[in-house]
Amino acid sequence: VWSRRNAAELLAARGYSAAKADLVRRWFNGEFPPRQMPLILMRIGSAYYSHPSLPLVARELASGGWRTKMRPEAMIFAGRHLLDGWSVMDKLGQITAPTLILAGQDDFIFPPEHQRELAAAIPKARLRLIENAGHNPHAEQPAVVMQAITNFLSADGAGPDQADRAPRAAPGGGPAPPGRSVRHPGS
Repeated sequence: VWSRRNAAELLAARGYSAAKADLVRRWFNGEFPPRQMPLILMRIGSAYYSHPSLPLVARELASGGWRTKMRPEAMIFAGRHLLDGWSVMDKLGQITAPTLILAGQDDFIFPPEHQRELAAAIPKARLRLIENAGHNPHAEQPAVVMQAITNFLSADGAGPDQADRAPRAAPGGGPAPPGRSVRHPGS
């Protein structure tokens, strides 16, 4: 819901053209004919990265990063009908596993303020914002992402991501059940 309502405005505030912001609005609301999907994606694709570059895209292509089969009709249907008002924010408190939320500092779809809301709503969540990364921090900063995951999965959890930890008490004051979950929006 957040990206549907706010992504275009956030891009405009970050200095992107009005035309690109409007394409993003249309993208997330399913307001385009199926044949325009590849063209729109090509025009807004650079917004997904903190520092878009041809070598970065080439590396992703070489590693199979863009192998997804895009179905324009499904994207349009979701934008028009499924995403309207859809949210799990009211259910996040039910998550009992320690959770790592990884996000790019420059993500326009789920920006840091949105990630902080997630971390505050999930008991025992840890937020790690990745600098110099957009929507796909695993592609732009793979070593930093791997270190954050390694730190999270380590026995003591010590590491640089401690600074981004969202302080909160366990629900009911009891210990969380074993197991960990890693969430990365956009994966």
